[in-house]
Amino acid sequence: MDFTNWDVDEALRGETRRRHRAHLHFAVHSERGSSDLATVICRLMLRGLALLIAGLWLFLGGNTVVLADETTPSVEGELQVLSVQLGTHVDSNKRVPVPYRSFRPSEPKILASVHTFVEASEPVNLTLGALWTFDTPDGPQTVIDDSIEGAFQGDDYTVFEISNTNAWPSGTYALHVFVQGSEAIKTTFVIK
Repeated sequence: MDFTNWDVDEALRGETRRRHRAHLHFAVHSERGSSDLATVICRLMLRGLALLIAGLWLFLGGNTVVLADETTPSVEGELQVLSVQLGTHVDSNKRVPVPYRSFRPSEPKILASVHTFVEASEPVNLTLGALWTFDTPDGPQTVIDDSIEGAFQGDDYTVFEISNTNAWPSGTYALHVFVQGSEAIKTTFVIK
């Protein structure tokens, strides 16, 4: 086999061509003159790169944006939970600048930024609740049950927090967000 002239641009676009073109064109010549092997190699390399990037992203915490069902129509005065992001701190807009899906046991606190929307001409008084749980062999154990009563209007971000002066037990945790006592969204995260 002759590995010469590899066109990186074409490989990244997933295109293969049998003739020499611009740049460094990659052609694998077998006895039959086929370049099918070049196509297979390029696709495998790109898939491997994609898997490597995805694995690294998950290893570093990944993104924990959990989106609500976007097909839910907006009802006048009804609070919708649009997303939840978890992290170790929030910015001045109550958003998590670096979201995570996994945390170290030594983290002193974990914050949740809950993005809500209510379509109303005037603020609507509602209760937004957050139930943090830890999965045990006997079922979920409540870590903290918190709620905020307030006036909501338009786009808003509400922050909930759990903290621990000791190390967190390793395992799977969940955050259940409630609006007026009804669960609106749930997200899970791990501590390892």
